[in-house]
Amino acid sequence: MRAVALPWEPGRFTRLAIVLAGIIAGQVVLYGPSLTGRKVLLPLDILSSAHFYLPPGAGTATIEPAHRALQDLVLLVEPWRRFAASELRAGRLPMWNPYQYAGAPCIWPKFSPFLLLSCCTASPVILAWTQLLSAIVAGLGAYVFCRRVIEVGFWPGAIVGWCYPLTGFFVFWQGYATSLPVCWLPWILLAVDGTVRGVECRVASGERGSGRAGSLPGRSSFGEGGSAPRTGLFARNHFLNRAAPLGLSLATSLVVVSGQLDIAAQVLLVSALYAARCLVAQVVRSKRVGEPVASTESCSGKVSSFAPRPSPLAPILRLAAGWGLGLLLAAPAVLPVAEYSRTGVRMERRTGGEEDRPPVGLRALPGIVLPDVYGKGVPYAGNAQSETSSAAYAGLLATLVVAPLAWADRRHRRLNLFWAGLLFFSVSWCLNIPGLVQLLRLPGLRMLSHNRWVFAGSFALSALTATGLEQLFQGHFRWRRWCWAPAVVLAGLCLWSALRAAWPPELLATRLERAIAQGQTSPLPWITSLEEARQLKASFFKSSVSGATWCGIGLVGWLALWLRTRTGATRSLPAAASRQRKEGDSGADSSGIAADKDSAESRAAVRGPGDFGLWTLDFGLCRSWPVPAVLGIAALLTADLLWFAYGRNPQSDPALYYPNIPALRQLAEAGPGRIIGYDCLPANLATVCGLHDIRGYDAVDPARLVELTQLGCYPPPPLARYALMQWMFPKAWLRPAEGTLVLSPVLDMLGVRYIVFRGKAPANVVPAIEGQDYSVFVNRRAMERVYVPKRVATAFEPAARLKALAATDFDPREVAYVESAVNLPGPCRGQAAILKEIPTRLVVSARMETDGLLVLADLWDKGWRAYLGGQPVPILRADHALRGVVVPKGNWTLEFRYEPASFAWAMRMTLLAALILIAWLAILWTTNYIFTPGPRTATNTTATTNPTAIQPQWRGIAAGGVQEASHWGSRNS
Repeated sequence: MRAVALPWEPGRFTRLAIVLAGIIAGQVVLYGPSLTGRKVLLPLDILSSAHFYLPPGAGTATIEPAHRALQDLVLLVEPWRRFAASELRAGRLPMWNPYQYAGAPCIWPKFSPFLLLSCCTASPVILAWTQLLSAIVAGLGAYVFCRRVIEVGFWPGAIVGWCYPLTGFFVFWQGYATSLPVCWLPWILLAVDGTVRGVECRVASGERGSGRAGSLPGRSSFGEGGSAPRTGLFARNHFLNRAAPLGLSLATSLVVVSGQLDIAAQVLLVSALYAARCLVAQVVRSKRVGEPVASTESCSGKVSSFAPRPSPLAPILRLAAGWGLGLLLAAPAVLPVAEYSRTGVRMERRTGGEEDRPPVGLRALPGIVLPDVYGKGVPYAGNAQSETSSAAYAGLLATLVVAPLAWADRRHRRLNLFWAGLLFFSVSWCLNIPGLVQLLRLPGLRMLSHNRWVFAGSFALSALTATGLEQLFQGHFRWRRWCWAPAVVLAGLCLWSALRAAWPPELLATRLERAIAQGQTSPLPWITSLEEARQLKASFFKSSVSGATWCGIGLVGWLALWLRTRTGATRSLPAAASRQRKEGDSGADSSGIAADKDSAESRAAVRGPGDFGLWTLDFGLCRSWPVPAVLGIAALLTADLLWFAYGRNPQSDPALYYPNIPALRQLAEAGPGRIIGYDCLPANLATVCGLHDIRGYDAVDPARLVELTQLGCYPPPPLARYALMQWMFPKAWLRPAEGTLVLSPVLDMLGVRYIVFRGKAPANVVPAIEGQDYSVFVNRRAMERVYVPKRVATAFEPAARLKALAATDFDPREVAYVESAVNLPGPCRGQAAILKEIPTRLVVSARMETDGLLVLADLWDKGWRAYLGGQPVPILRADHALRGVVVPKGNWTLEFRYEPASFAWAMRMTLLAALILIAWLAILWTTNYIFTPGPRTATNTTATTNPTAIQPQWRGIAAGGVQEASHWGSRNS
């Protein structure tokens, strides 16, 4: 197979500018108003939902909360970002969040480069720019991976770089920390490829020309162009190849710290699968050419007989070192979160085998190519659309038109098999594939969200698309019988979509609207009004018509390919070109290089004298593809994804960005105390007003606090298994004579002083604060945050302890229950008050008349340390989930500091890894020019004046593939 170049090849920086311009253009089309500050990249219409945040009135009556599936962006992600930004501006790491639960560790990815950018300002405009940065990282990584590993030309790599940030996983999870580790997937796979190859790939880095098989000399290993190999260029590439494990360490740490840890674990597992594929490929190919494993061959098939011959274990050791050092670098982002997660309800349930999102089955299959097959934004099987196979979408045209062309490339056949296997594995959970589902349910693996593996399938489709574009643009593709299969699939999908548009399912056609109009229970729980039902029906029709249209465009594409590559077109080629095509298709050359002595004259015969202009691409074997045709294909692939992504992530009016609510502002200025909403103001929303909510939502839900608060609250909705305390509301009793509300003694103990209602208060009760549909009542029995109970009892068993706390006669002022024996006889007397507080430090003044137990009504966590008079003292777990410290008689200053040992050890690990990496880098740098072989003759740096002739020093490679050129001399020269 002969690689073909552009008659006009843009320079290195020009190519980079083209790739960046394409990536940025796609993001501007999608999020331009938010980038300029005219909109906010958040679904702020969620705040207008009943009982959420905004009061009804002018400006909100016409807002429909049409993006319920994205509500976490408003209820969870943005409040966290605001808190993290405030902490960073104060010069502190956001380690502890006192505004939710009774205080809890902050699991926000505080070391993520993307989220650090988003926290540099409180303005929400930064959200769109953070999205742009993540798209650039993902798109540029896809481009570099395609160029350096898959070894495609500039335009295939650029097109994939433009399209990859627009694929389903990035679009559905825009704004979440879920998608951020996936941005680094191409980079870590690139680092794995270089680490497995080691120094043996230096032949492709300068000695032998282009990394694309069969290219002429004078090109760098990655198709970057340039002159014949020079000593400096060779030394630089040799250094980069030896430093690949360091790049793997950096990529690993960036994957882990950037976002959600379970997604980071899945990205690392994908990199491990790719590493296994590279190692197996080396074993197979080394046996074929009779050379030791890992001695001379890259993962893409390049072979050299003069590369060093290290141990077969060398690639494995390099991989282990790279991954291990990367994990040590990222330890501060892992260990504290892992420690806190073990205390959560969700982790306990997953350990027991409970599944948040069970497999769907074969009805999820169409979503891979038709993401809106059931309507835009419509969940099915109880899952949001982002949790289904639709997140694997990489473009219908890319999946069913371009990606199948990759199978015509014999040189990449084994790599294509890996991508196909990765795609199948990534959607196996969604499709409920027997065997693989049982594998993913094994202990350890069951802790991951397997429905999110689809990001790997999206990347696999992008890689196949790059290879398919290379085949298409170089003119190596020839019609084969299997080409009818994707065309038939497209025809079937086109017909099916058209029929569904004309005759929608009965549920949407009549039954849904009839049930809502008659006041019956809606067949679809998320549809509650006739207007929403009509919107769903219109969305289904639009999605079906759109799917049929794009399938029709794909059919036209296959028809054009058939007309261009049919048998008659092949016969019309000159004899030399036809002979070269047959030899290239047969794969006679083991290195993928077509050896034809008439190649120069066959190129001239096919091109013709007028095809050397700026606007024509030379593809040698088929008729020339003009540049407008290449750009047209790029436009179609990009337009497919832009059509899918446009409008999916709402951009809202800045006036809706958490506007000031007078009642909540007045509540924030009231006395200290925690709040709780009564079927309103979901958890975390109160934090944007500076209020401390006893509820919380962080996908962990500390188990002991959940068990404690459930004693005084109604059970959460059955669908809220992952957010048990988000909508929890209290058991409250009205006392008309006093005009107050009474809560459970447990909530009194937790310091819940204010109960927030929506709507007008009853006539016989006077709220403390009222206005704009808000009513706030005061719980006069609420206790101070620090107090000294009169006596201390020991309750070792959790069940007995919870039973005692749930008793109707329980009074936290009288007794506190601890889990370890404490010698405090007689009644305890004392007073305590908080003197100073920041999230990670709290100072308490205690005046004790007797020895006693000082209780702080904050969540007990092993990361907290207590210092009494400057001396460390133990913190007991009091009343099942709170903190208690035994304080002797006298006046004392008690200081609580959040100093988790896991974070301290993690910082030591990071320092150790950084020192090792710096030393490793210094050794590589100082030894690079000592042990790097270089050219010995002047012929290496002299380019031939004939652009179509092969230089003498390259003839051995062009003809034999692995024959060593004589000018290199011995291996140690």
